[in-house]
Amino acid sequence: MLSEKKLEEGYGSGVVKQLSVDLKSEFPDMGLSPRNLWNMKRFYERYYRQNTKLLQSVAVLPWGHNLLLLDKIKTIEEVMFYANEAVVKGWSRDLLLNAIKMDSYSRVANQLKTHNFDSTLPVNHMFI
Repeated sequence: MLSEKKLEEGYGSGVVKQLSVDLKSEFPDMGLSPRNLWNMKRFYERYYRQNTKLLQSVAVLPWGHNLLLLDKIKTIEEVMFYANEAVVKGWSRDLLLNAIKMDSYSRVANQLKTHNFDSTLPVNHMFI
């Protein structure tokens, strides 16, 4: 709804504050602060038209991981890389942040291939 109404933080703040109050009265155990509602809007706008594989990757990440990806990563390709790495390797939020700070995406993308493992070894579906 926030996205469809094209609300922006300055202009729609009153609407979002009231929505937060209304939702908190209906769902008191959920984190429905105005700030979190704006973050949910950002999450929706970034991912609602993306491919299924990316949606599945970010769906299994904790909310804090997703907020980090929203704040620190600009391209969908990088989001896909970091989301997959976090899921497969079981990264905590701090490990994900460290990987982003070290620019692991660029390192892996620019790394010379010194093996042919991906093309010769069977895929282990247990970790995918």
